[in-house]
Amino acid sequence: MLEMGEWAPKAHEEVGKEVLRNKIDYLITVGYYGKNIANGAIQDGMPQEKVVHYHTNDEVTGFLDRFLRAGDCILVKASRGMKMETISEYLKGEK
Repeated sequence: MLEMGEWAPKAHEEVGKEVLRNKIDYLITVGYYGKNIANGAIQDGMPQEKVVHYHTNDEVTGFLDRFLRAGDCILVKASRGMKMETISEYLKGEK
């Protein structure tokens, strides 16, 4: 979605709205357009305390290190341009 140009902010906001509709418990976003995802979820009614936004993948993995508990289920959705495979690798214990 990074390549969407002028459509990117609205498209990312729509993703945030789907988070709440799909009963996701917490939303963690990263990067420039990630803020649009967070805003979309909050605007659609997701409690603000269940939404966190970071600027870098390293900030996300630091948060996850403190936040995750055994049995948690995580969905990582991102553009390859965001290099979020580093988060997936962290979650698999490869980092």
